[in-house]
Amino acid sequence: MYLLPIYLCFFSFLLSILFGKHLSSKGSILLNLLLLLCSLLVSFFICYEVFFLHINCYINFFTWISLGFLDIYWSFLFDSLSSIMLIVILLVSFCANFYSVEYMLYEPHKIRFFSYLSLFKFTMLMLVTSNTLLQYLMVKIKN
Repeated sequence: MYLLPIYLCFFSFLLSILFGKHLSSKGSILLNLLLLLCSLLVSFFICYEVFFLHINCYINFFTWISLGFLDIYWSFLFDSLSSIMLIVILLVSFCANFYSVEYMLYEPHKIRFFSYLSLFKFTMLMLVTSNTLLQYLMVKIKN
């Protein structure tokens, strides 16, 4: 449940970049906004759990680097700062996407624009929730 906002932004990117032509521009934009709204609602629930139920979540995906005594994991941390940043990023992104619908009305490459916005949201969420400096640097280099 904690990784759902990250997954939804990535699925929004994949669906709009792969099937955007089949969905049409309106369908792709609507799908993008709907998945963004769902991830925003889930992030509100995450913030509720972190602040009021005092649940910090630490998720280990896998061991990324293992050299003798050094183990670096691909991991995520959801604490008070990252949960607030989830809401801030997704709320500002929702406002920007909603504004961009009218702004990009006559642009021929709307689908690509909104899919790149979804990819940007995905990398921002990965950046905010990453637990290791190496994972942070890898996301930073890819941007």
